[in-house]
Amino acid sequence: MTQGASIVHAFVTQWTTKPGHLNTLASAYKAQLLPQLEVAPGCRHAFVVAAERSNTLFTVSLWDSERERDANPGSPHHSKEAKLGRHLTNNPNQEPFEVLVRAGISSNGLFARLITLPVQADNIDAALTVYKEEYLPLLQAQPGFLQVIWLANRDSGTGWGMSFWSAREQMLAADQEGEFFPKVLARLAVYFHDKPEMHYYNVI
Repeated sequence: MTQGASIVHAFVTQWTTKPGHLNTLASAYKAQLLPQLEVAPGCRHAFVVAAERSNTLFTVSLWDSERERDANPGSPHHSKEAKLGRHLTNNPNQEPFEVLVRAGISSNGLFARLITLPVQADNIDAALTVYKEEYLPLLQAQPGFLQVIWLANRDSGTGWGMSFWSAREQMLAADQEGEFFPKVLARLAVYFHDKPEMHYYNVI
């Protein structure tokens, strides 16, 4: 992977598997496509998170440029060559994003919280300022917190907040009423055009 340059682009791909196929798909992706990503020009980082209960897997890759991102070898197009389609209920959904925040240590941790961030383009910068100034320092002080990534697509008004944790119990504790994440979402609600959704995943 490329080192040193600022990360400015990302691809997020959602894969929905047939019941009982999630672990097989994850293993096949990590064996066949992830190694190609890790040596692809411009790729800074790539990881996989999965939730067996919903048969859902997300693959996320971070890139130095749009050109390098769009040529990435971990795309659904390349999944056909890797014959991963037999594990899926439908075609993977891939969307490009701009990386707005990446803070914390480089480890992904063992557990991940993914929150949808439905923010229109004209509200993104204001929401980002509030988050970075008022909440990012507090998040970094949460027990068990390792890393956070904020992604936005200004054209579609969609985004993701991804945080990574060393312990599931500490991740869930931050979601209790009156704790960190309910306060953040309540503060940012004025910028949302839809209700955010929160889900939990294992990093695999």
